[in-house]
Amino acid sequence: MPNVGRNDPCPCGSGKKYKNCCLPKVKAVQARGASLRRDDELLWARLLAFAQRPAFRVDLQSALSRFWNTDLDVEASQAMQREQWEPFLEWYVYDYHTSQDRQRIIDLFALEEGQRMGPEQRSLLAERESSFLSLFGVEVIDAEGRLEVGDLLAGGLYQVEDRGLARLAMVGDLLLGRRLGEDSRVRLSRGTVLLPGILGTDLVAAVKRAYGAYRDDHYGAGWPEFLRENGYVMYHFLLTSVAGELYERAPKREGYYNPRATMASMQAIMAKRAEAAAKQAAEEKQRQEAEAASPAPAVERTAGGLLVPGQPKPAQGSGPLILVPGRDT
Repeated sequence: MPNVGRNDPCPCGSGKKYKNCCLPKVKAVQARGASLRRDDELLWARLLAFAQRPAFRVDLQSALSRFWNTDLDVEASQAMQREQWEPFLEWYVYDYHTSQDRQRIIDLFALEEGQRMGPEQRSLLAERESSFLSLFGVEVIDAEGRLEVGDLLAGGLYQVEDRGLARLAMVGDLLLGRRLGEDSRVRLSRGTVLLPGILGTDLVAAVKRAYGAYRDDHYGAGWPEFLRENGYVMYHFLLTSVAGELYERAPKREGYYNPRATMASMQAIMAKRAEAAAKQAAEEKQRQEAEAASPAPAVERTAGGLLVPGQPKPAQGSGPLILVPGRDT
């Protein structure tokens, strides 16, 4: 409560001074929040370091293509800015099934590092292991950086404290990300992106269609299971022509996530590489055709009985019968 002085009456109505009543509790909550954010950052750094091991290089390329719904390679991803990398990396670390027995990177990390972690870090890791991408509608924003958001897919109403999102968002906007923790520990992951509310109806409808198709093959599957396996379909929607038209009608405001320009840049890189490869292949074909069209040098038998390409026939009875390197014939 920044407008309450230490010596002012406590707003709770106890009659005590603020410093002798609720201020210590407020400071304790703030300290726990700061500690939680620090532990979150440290765990994420460890997960990223683990995900960058050479053993996952092939998985990274495959994951890029899955997330962006087109064939890409790691070089093309150089066009991605930080705001595109963070949501992709979260999905890659938490949801993508690797080539190592289809285990997720976070599962492999837990197997290798989990026993060496303290209780608080293991608790944070478990939150991530059970998390899933979802779409949230912003319903309330207060002046102290708290938002009230509703899960438009899995259901539920949550209060989260995120001053950055509170500064950028407006009531009616959308948040695409993953919820971590419960009760007073509820927070949105760092890869959460802000979307204009105009996308909501069509985006929710597209995800519900995908969910229906998934349930046809996975009887009884709930939203959490579907979204852990297929949360990336929400990013696929953002690249459709329908989403493109909606983005054109949306207000142009700071902070809205729009991957369309990045996709165009990555496709340009891939097209340039394909053009270079085609040019190289054409030049190689021309070289091979030229070699095939060139007459082969004549192969003559020397007086000594050796077959030498291009060697003229020796005059009858002239020169030695044995050819010695370096010796004039």
